[in-house]
Amino acid sequence: MQQAAAHAILLSLDGFLGLAAASAARAVTPEVARATSAREARRLVVAAVTVGAAGVLAGGAALLVAGEAVLRLFTRDAAVLALASGLSPLLVGFALANGCAIVTAYGLVGLKRSTWQLAAVGTGYGLLALAVIPVSGTWGLAGLWAAMTATGALIWVLQITGFVRHSAAIAPAAA
Repeated sequence: MQQAAAHAILLSLDGFLGLAAASAARAVTPEVARATSAREARRLVVAAVTVGAAGVLAGGAALLVAGEAVLRLFTRDAAVLALASGLSPLLVGFALANGCAIVTAYGLVGLKRSTWQLAAVGTGYGLLALAVIPVSGTWGLAGLWAAMTATGALIWVLQITGFVRHSAAIAPAAA
C-alpha cells in the first residue's frame, strides 16, 4: 500500500514538472508547421526542448531541495515520505525524458507525421508493458521508475529519429 501511495505521489508531481515542456510543445507545433526549411524546423524544436528541459530541471531542483516539505503536502506517512523522497531523482529523470519526448512529438505533429509519434510511443510503452512485472518484481518501485525513465528516453530517441528524417523533406524556401 505504501509503494502504491508513493507511486501516486510521484506521478502527480510528474504533471507539475512537465508543465513547461507541455507548454513549449503546444507553442512550437504551429511554428514547425510553418517552417520553410529543415534547419528552421529543427531549430524551433531544439529551442522548445531547451525551454521544456529547463522547466523540468528547475522544478526538479526545487523538488530535490525542498523535497520533504513538498511531499508532506501529499502525505504524513513516514514510510511513504521516505520512499517517495528516495525516488525523487528518478522522477526528475523520467520527467526530463518524458518532457523532451513530448516536445519532439508535437514537432512531429507540426510536420504532419503523427503516425511516427504514435509508433514511437506504442513501441516504448509496449516494451515497458512487457517488462513491468519482472522488473518491479525484482527491483521494486525503484526498478519500475528506472524502467519508466528508460522508456521515456527510448521514446524520445525514436521521435528524434523520426523528426530528423521527416523534417529533411521540407523544401528550402526560395531565396
